[in-house]
Amino acid sequence: MDFVPPKWQPFVVDNQSPTERRHYYELCALLELRAALRSGDAWLEHSRRYADPETYLISRNRWPEVRSEVSKQIGVSEDSACRLEDREAELQTLFPRVDALLAQSGNVRIENGELVVSPLEAEDVPETAAELASLIDQRLPRVDLSELVIEVDGWTEFTRCFEHAGGAEPRSPNLRLHLYASLLAQGCNLGLGRMAQIADVAYHQLAWSTNWYLRDETLKAAVTNVVNFQFQQPLSRHWGGGTLSSSDGQRFPVSGKVLNATALPRYFGYGKGVTFYTWTSDQFSQYGMKGIRCGRKTWRTFRRPGTSISIRTGSTDLIWTKPCAGRRYDRSARCKRSQDRRFLSVCYRNPDPAGRSLRRTSLPQPRRLGGA
Repeated sequence: MDFVPPKWQPFVVDNQSPTERRHYYELCALLELRAALRSGDAWLEHSRRYADPETYLISRNRWPEVRSEVSKQIGVSEDSACRLEDREAELQTLFPRVDALLAQSGNVRIENGELVVSPLEAEDVPETAAELASLIDQRLPRVDLSELVIEVDGWTEFTRCFEHAGGAEPRSPNLRLHLYASLLAQGCNLGLGRMAQIADVAYHQLAWSTNWYLRDETLKAAVTNVVNFQFQQPLSRHWGGGTLSSSDGQRFPVSGKVLNATALPRYFGYGKGVTFYTWTSDQFSQYGMKGIRCGRKTWRTFRRPGTSISIRTGSTDLIWTKPCAGRRYDRSARCKRSQDRRFLSVCYRNPDPAGRSLRRTSLPQPRRLGGA
């Protein structure tokens, strides 16, 4: 009964009704098992989604062979005792700074033996900044999304990337307009039927353009074209150098039969949805996207071949479970408990694009449930 949390104690342990106690026990056991599978404390053999977390790390038998090389690459001593002494000395130098901050009784303080972090208060916007924002807003015209797509194509000619799947030359003079309508139908999730009514275009023309021109490789080439064009603009350099990446997933509900759709009651209730995992650079260009099943992790590379940006540092909230050939990652993980879930904060770096090795951080040792 050690696995029963305090909130379940009155129903499972203190309940005097044998029938109710049994039902509560079964429900509590299933919920705790689900939490253990999600956090990695329990796993299933031959499972892809709930695999043993140790299979994501360098194996114990191989670690002695690569320990020296990995230690040199990350710049630490092979002797664990020396490493712990260095970390302890570093903590001793940081403790006085932390004590000084806690003594100020500001947003971060200790109350009743617990660390308290107060939310930050929003600062008032200066009048000059508000006036500048108003002037900029007045100079930016309001345009339709379709007009914006056409104008961007005039700058970048990204529609040249949409080649016929059979290699045929386009014969329709309105092909480019059909491609615009097909892109908007897919990007806005309107569907070809609804877009045909809005744009006053025949449905079969949009369906033909979508099937023959809008493919994964042509869409990637078009996105790369736009990303490279933005990278060359002087304004983009003020935002960032194209070396930092941030990735996260966005979930959208869907209707009908969709291959990648899955049930996720936390977000969709009784419906289903899909997740699109996106990569965004520090220049605010979304240079990568991949559809994944909701709730699953992705390990795809955070760099796209052909783009001018050179991502060297990235941030994500997912664990990368497989190596990516041709790159070296320095990854640190921080785990903490919050009720029945484990949250992981991961930062990965790519200091040497030609590196061929991988460092993997170890996770807390999980426990195996008997019979799982």
